[in-house]
Amino acid sequence: MYAIDAAGLTVDSNVTAEQRTTSPADRTHFIEKNNLQNMLLLMAEETGGRAIINRNDVGIALKNMEKDYTS
Repeated sequence: MYAIDAAGLTVDSNVTAEQRTTSPADRTHFIEKNNLQNMLLLMAEETGGRAIINRNDVGIALKNMEKDYTS
């Protein structure tokens, strides 16, 4: 199974260099994103596929996927 996170690479706009502490909302966002991506990673790993996460340009990953399907 090939799993693709359609959200792409995202950045939390509330985090800046001046702001070294994190709020509970920041931690919640981080945990939520990791939970979603970890499920994609687990499904891909368990089925011999790959997970495409944290990418805005998925061209290379899709070409690798194509190689798997055409061989």
